[in-house]
Amino acid sequence: MSSEQLAAARDALARGDVLVAYDLAVGASRGGPTDLEARYVAALALARSGALDRAAPEAARLRHDVDRAATASVRLREDSAALEARISKDMALRAPRGAQPACFAEAADRYEATVERFNRHYACINAATMRLLAGEVARAHELARRALELASTQPLADAETRYWAAATTAEAHLIRRDVGAARQALKLAASLSTGDWGARAATRRQLEVVCSVIGVGREILDVLRVPAVIHYCGHLIAGAAGLGRFPIRLAQQVSADVAAYLDDRAVGFAYGSLACGADTIVAEAVLARGGELHVVLPFHTAEFEKVSVEPAGAVWLDRFRACLARATSVIHAYDSAYLGDDGLFGYASRIAMGHAINRAQSLGSEVEQLAIWDEKPPVSGTERNIDIWRRTGRPTHVTSLRSRTPPPGAPPETQPTHPPRAIRAVMFADFRGFSGLYDEHYPAVLQRVFQPLAAVVDRYGENASWR
Repeated sequence: MSSEQLAAARDALARGDVLVAYDLAVGASRGGPTDLEARYVAALALARSGALDRAAPEAARLRHDVDRAATASVRLREDSAALEARISKDMALRAPRGAQPACFAEAADRYEATVERFNRHYACINAATMRLLAGEVARAHELARRALELASTQPLADAETRYWAAATTAEAHLIRRDVGAARQALKLAASLSTGDWGARAATRRQLEVVCSVIGVGREILDVLRVPAVIHYCGHLIAGAAGLGRFPIRLAQQVSADVAAYLDDRAVGFAYGSLACGADTIVAEAVLARGGELHVVLPFHTAEFEKVSVEPAGAVWLDRFRACLARATSVIHAYDSAYLGDDGLFGYASRIAMGHAINRAQSLGSEVEQLAIWDEKPPVSGTERNIDIWRRTGRPTHVTSLRSRTPPPGAPPETQPTHPPRAIRAVMFADFRGFSGLYDEHYPAVLQRVFQPLAAVVDRYGENASWR
């Protein structure tokens, strides 16, 4: 099972789904022959997610254990050493401007130590870029030349190794300001990385920095563009039971509008629900283009079908099930019954929005909301979703139904059978050794621990509902 989890973790990492990759890798690192490999994937996922404070100690412990393991492969030994250097590089990019040259030089030292130990192009080209950013141009050119030689002479066993060799070649040519040769190498890299969006994202981030230093426009990197991410939402179809504000007669035109939008934005990843109507139309269009569909349902699937799909008829139920079966992932936002609480739909939408934003950030890609909306009162769940999204400062593309005749009347709001549930975040904290305290310790603990903690919580005023 651990080997299957590790394979799934690597697949998620290649897709740029770093949070899923981390969870899977941690699950695979339970001892056994794949433990060190799984720990490497978990630490790399942390680094790619930007959680450097957590990644750094994990990487240090991993390298220590790998160096002591007689069965560790040469590749894992190099990867674990390079990972520590990579984290130093990322920390240098975050450092205050005045401190960056020294930080880049430190990262370069780590990469060069890895080069001297393993003599491979990956660490060598990273060392070259770190020297460039540290202002050591001559040394950067020297390392770039060495990286070119290594990339052209080392074995290329599979598409992944061929990709990184091409990426190294492009980076080396950019450092040496040979833009034409860099462009050719980037085209080759793009042809070798179809589907490995995580690799593309990592390459683009690094080369964007190189381009900014040498004064080359970032459009040279367009060939490595990563597909866009969307959060989608919209009205339910107006079915036999009178639900929804999306007239069935408009479905064909809206489908065409959605298809044109997805093609224009080059969308590859979509997050949202799967109710009859707008959701299903978007989901089908994404799947038809080979994109990833990530479904977030507010409660259990069977109850969701009864509430949000079945009223529109058997055809929509079949379409729902077909999309669900092909979805890359399905999340249930809440594990209890619906109970007529429409707030759960908004909760699920927020989760989908968060996943879409996180995915776009990890891939360095564009993210937008696609909403199929009639732009008319009364206020709908779709309008609330648009408002929440726009408050993040990100754009919404509206496929409008405003100029088209709505179904007669508005659907009545569901009457909850129980008090509505509120969406709140809960923070729980425990203190190591607390259970071993005696009565005589509590005055000092109250003064030194709980009173400062209470002062921090008080700063948030009414935003902290309970204390």
